[in-house]
Amino acid sequence: MSAPTFSSPAARRDYVLQLRGEGVTFKGIAERLGISPSRARELYLKAERIRLKMPPLPIAELGMTSPVSRLPLKCRTINNLRCARFATLGQILAIGRAEMIHRYMDLSGDRAGLDEILALLDNLQGGGKAAADVKSNAAEGGSAVS
Repeated sequence: MSAPTFSSPAARRDYVLQLRGEGVTFKGIAERLGISPSRARELYLKAERIRLKMPPLPIAELGMTSPVSRLPLKCRTINNLRCARFATLGQILAIGRAEMIHRYMDLSGDRAGLDEILALLDNLQGGGKAAADVKSNAAEGGSAVS
């Protein structure tokens, strides 16, 4: 069975949503599309986020209470952070860079995801609400990104 072709990425996401709505597993979707089950899940999660109109927040709008699901990261990275029981950006920032590296790599071994998180943390040091929150917290004796 050959994989169907789609006129746009949106059409592909709609197809994945339709299949999931019919109860097809990620493995079943993967077989139909000729992709891995992990990629099928990523497509589904991205389609759900778009459907729910919850796009990633711009860096300048990120704050300590920003949910992990709204961070400008890939679906796989977001899912790994959720598995590590991170719910907000503040929880990630609170443990510091070294502990984040240790915990994330122990959980997933996903170096690309870790690099993505570290790049986000580096960008946050340049500005945005989260950066101001971090600086304020550090001035009060709290933990900051190091």
